[in-house]
Amino acid sequence: MKLFTKLLLITILLFALIRLFGFIDLLGKESLQADFDAFYTAGESVRVGLSPYKNNLTSYPPISDGTAEYKHSRFLYPPLAAKFFQFFTLFPYPVAKYIWMLFSLSLIGFSVFLTIRILSLKLSLEEWLIIGIIVALFHPLLTLLEKGQVDALTLILVISAIGMMVTSQKSKHDVLAGILWVIATLFKPHIVFIMPFLLIQKKWKVLTGYLIGGLLIIFLTIIVYGSVPFLNYLRDELPRIVKYGAEGPTEMKLPNDILAIYQKGVPEGFNMKNGVMYKNTLLVFAENATLVKPIVQLLKKVEIEMAKSAISVILFVGFAIIFLIYQIYNRHLFSQISIVQKFMYWLSVLVVILLSGPLTWTMNVVWLIPLIIVILYNFHLLKQGDYYNWRGFWLYLCTLGFLIVAMPDCLAFPLLSPNMVLCKVINSKYIIGEIMILISLLFLMRIPTNFIKQRDDMSGVKPNI
Repeated sequence: MKLFTKLLLITILLFALIRLFGFIDLLGKESLQADFDAFYTAGESVRVGLSPYKNNLTSYPPISDGTAEYKHSRFLYPPLAAKFFQFFTLFPYPVAKYIWMLFSLSLIGFSVFLTIRILSLKLSLEEWLIIGIIVALFHPLLTLLEKGQVDALTLILVISAIGMMVTSQKSKHDVLAGILWVIATLFKPHIVFIMPFLLIQKKWKVLTGYLIGGLLIIFLTIIVYGSVPFLNYLRDELPRIVKYGAEGPTEMKLPNDILAIYQKGVPEGFNMKNGVMYKNTLLVFAENATLVKPIVQLLKKVEIEMAKSAISVILFVGFAIIFLIYQIYNRHLFSQISIVQKFMYWLSVLVVILLSGPLTWTMNVVWLIPLIIVILYNFHLLKQGDYYNWRGFWLYLCTLGFLIVAMPDCLAFPLLSPNMVLCKVINSKYIIGEIMILISLLFLMRIPTNFIKQRDDMSGVKPNI
């Protein structure tokens, strides 16, 4: 039976990997990979001394991502991030696309291995195979590759930071964790939401590291770009990005005659990048994974206009207050918390950042891939004879939430349901799954993980939590 199970899982994993790398090949050949296109174009601009925030379509030679119609570019991150992407411009865009996808995939894999190491979890061959299958079939991973987003890089940074925070007693590691958090913020600005949770948890050394890292980034930015461009970014670009993102009002658009020159001969649905024609979007999927967008839509129905950034802050403050009350109510828990419980806490904070971020897209949900290891850890506890009756229920809810997040939506796979109403619900599955995961993690964290020792000490008394 064991041999059959192993062979079956190996076969499924091989098919899943063939499918995944088949998509990588297809995306590399045919998809523009719009987000990586914007990153690469920013790298091209800074390489020749131009601003990564300007649409340099009219420069000589012209530098364009092929899709930006505004006087500004689609690059939204701080200036130093553009320097990072300059490395990829050493390669032609068709080659850089494959390098970026394989780089992202390796970071996802390393994040999983790092989580296993942090939790000191010993896995059987069957469990390794199951992890590989789930990662290879995890639908948001395909969307990450299709758009070429940066979330695999931010994932390894935040998992590394969390690992240092939950396993190390040395202050130097806490400071380094703070620096890793701020580097992650450089590539995903709403990670700045981590700071209030560091305050709640009294992680003073991590906060110190975050502030030191922030000052280092400012210092390096001024060295690389100069003080005037940096001040221009703070004064002009950052307010525009916060207000409009990659878009803007009509007056910010390039003249139609200029756009027509560069779009001549390009069919609808396609765009040209460095002389190669690509499809704008190869995979269709439900994009939203934040509560902010549905709240904006709900407010519009009652004729209330609020900026996404304002709703994001209000939502985040609400979550932070809930976490503060949770910590006060469970203060006995935080006085003797285990490594896996600490890890679940910070993973739940990542879920809060996903839910309250103003621009959380499907790709960003790859942050939840390490949850597989947390689920397996709790499953191991059940197998060992855990007498805490509610662990099974919360583990079920957590697993169900993860599977809901992992599966395709109706736009990607219409055969999921012929019912349009149900499809609308399914297309909101990322929010639904994240909420289920958040609730289950907070309750799972309250259940001790060192139950075997406690069972011996309790002389057979079985608590029901």
